[in-house]
Amino acid sequence: MIELSNYAFEPLRKGEEYILYSGWSDGELPAILVVAPVSEYPALETLERLQHEYSLRDELDSDWAAPRFLRWAAAISAALSKLHRRSFIHKDIKPANILVDSASGEVWLTGFGIASRLPRERQTPEPPEVIAETLAYMSPEQTGRMNRSIDFRSDLYSLGVTLYQMLTGVLPFIAADPMEWVHCHIARQPALPEERAKDVPGPISEIIMKLLAKSAEERYQTAAGLETDLRRCLAEWESRERVSPFPLGGHDASDRLLIPEKLYGRQPEIETCSRPSIGSGPAVQRS
Repeated sequence: MIELSNYAFEPLRKGEEYILYSGWSDGELPAILVVAPVSEYPALETLERLQHEYSLRDELDSDWAAPRFLRWAAAISAALSKLHRRSFIHKDIKPANILVDSASGEVWLTGFGIASRLPRERQTPEPPEVIAETLAYMSPEQTGRMNRSIDFRSDLYSLGVTLYQMLTGVLPFIAADPMEWVHCHIARQPALPEERAKDVPGPISEIIMKLLAKSAEERYQTAAGLETDLRRCLAEWESRERVSPFPLGGHDASDRLLIPEKLYGRQPEIETCSRPSIGSGPAVQRS
């Protein structure tokens, strides 16, 4: 028996009869999903259907979740790759801006209100509450506190947050206010997806963590490279029902020249100056 008082809950989907909640804990407890009736006084038929579904839980294969996730993740990556090839940075990748057709497998991106055609642009350090991007999904450089440019890899970070949520049912970070969201993206490391959700293969967990790297140079460099790795995982799962470890990013070559925004040499001074700042100024000053 699970003690629900140990969890915080967030509604994921609401239907006519039921609400699906994701539950998480700050401790060592695993993430859970809870289905509850919409009505405070549900009809007897509603409760009977819930009881019937619960009685079938041991006959349902939890491994089905892996190929479902991988197919959608690869399709979303392909859609983002097409966008990037047209030289657009979306800047607001999140579940609400992704449309899927479960019958055809097609994926569309929406929400281009703040999209940019620039290959790189600089985010000014504005107060977190006025940042246009959705705080839970924005990349560290989109906070304006990293003195780093926004480019196509910022979308890949946001996609990493989205895929993390798809796979585990919870966001990689939980914050109570805008400033805490900024701090999470800049300084906190999320729990591994394989620690949050049972039976997540290690390589899939590693792919998501690579997307969530604080430094853009350590992430996937292209959505196409990400798609290739996801489809490799899917092919292995469909043939052997497991995913063996492999070097990530083997086909992740960008066709754009992006000069790394790093400082080289004087390592002690760099480490002192590059500590993330959530104040009004940038973390590192360059001449």
